[in-house]
Amino acid sequence: MLPHFFRSTATFLTIPLSCTLIAQRSGIGFKGGILMSTMRSEIVQYDARPGGTLGAYLPYRVGNAFEVQPELLLTTYGAAQQVPESAPITFRTYYVQVPFTVKFFVSNTLNFHGGVQAGKRMMATTYSTDGPTTSTSDFNNMDFGLIAGLGMDLASSIDLSLRYYHGASSVLANDQTVFPRYRSLQFTLGKRMFRFRAQARRRR
Repeated sequence: MLPHFFRSTATFLTIPLSCTLIAQRSGIGFKGGILMSTMRSEIVQYDARPGGTLGAYLPYRVGNAFEVQPELLLTTYGAAQQVPESAPITFRTYYVQVPFTVKFFVSNTLNFHGGVQAGKRMMATTYSTDGPTTSTSDFNNMDFGLIAGLGMDLASSIDLSLRYYHGASSVLANDQTVFPRYRSLQFTLGKRMFRFRAQARRRR
């Protein structure tokens, strides 16, 4: 009788808890963060430069341990090319990015995630000893790559994420020699502002 009572009580208590956890995870949020990026080429050596990212994300719970998350971000990448006997040339590119990740939760908060990312080049600037010049046409219109990282989705609706981006497409337009690809490591903080309550009701 007592074991049955304890099992029934535990089940009753875990129902609202599980509903709360899922409701916290599914919704719409806004995020921003800092990053370090560079270009990788077999021929030319590039140094890393700081940048940033800002935008919205839509995490949606799928099953007991997975979550899918499309995002819409405005991101600044950078890299510096060393020039012999001169100051380095720094490149700044601005993208509208659409990452799509799948998260696997190993606990109620900790997750590992991976996915793909597409970016639309909006503007580019090159900085040299002659000053800044617009170089948008020197960069390809689109950028594609893979992402992987880890994150923490806290009960306070705060999301923390550390993510690596591995560019798979060449950055420079009309390039037949260097084939540079972006690499970046970013840390972001997000806040879920709106939640989907309907998913918690279905859990019951």
